[in-house]
Amino acid sequence: MSRFAGLLAGALLAGCAVSTDPESTAAAAPSNPFARPDGASRNLPAGYLSPGQPGAAWRVITLAPGHPLRGEEFVVTRDADLRPTGWLKVTRLDGRVAVAEVLRGLPGPRDEVVLPSTDLTRAAQALPPRPPGS
Repeated sequence: MSRFAGLLAGALLAGCAVSTDPESTAAAAPSNPFARPDGASRNLPAGYLSPGQPGAAWRVITLAPGHPLRGEEFVVTRDADLRPTGWLKVTRLDGRVAVAEVLRGLPGPRDEVVLPSTDLTRAAQALPPRPPGS
C-alpha cells in the first residue's frame, strides 16, 4: 500500500514540473509601479470644463477623483485631439469643482483640464489672449 502511495505521489509531483525558460522569468519580473505606459501623456488630468458661456472670463472645472490640484495653479485645457485650447489659472477649489480664470485661448465647453508639461505650457501660452470684455 505504501509503495502505491509513493508511486501516486511521484506521478502527481511530476505533473507539477515547471519550465525554467529564461524568457518566462524575464516576463514575470516586477514592473515599476511609477512607470507610465508607452505613449501615455505626461500631463496629469485634473478634470473637465463644465459647459459654460463661450468666451467667459471664468470657467468651472469638474474635478476628477484623486485630481492633482492643490491650490492656485496654472492649468491647460485641451480638445479631443490633445491640442491646447486655453491657459487658465485656478483661483478656488471647492470639493469636486474648481473655479479658474481664462488667461489665454478660447476653451471649449467640455475640454479636458490637465496640469501641463513644459511643452504644453509653451503651446498654451502662445494662444491669443482672452478677448477683452468677456
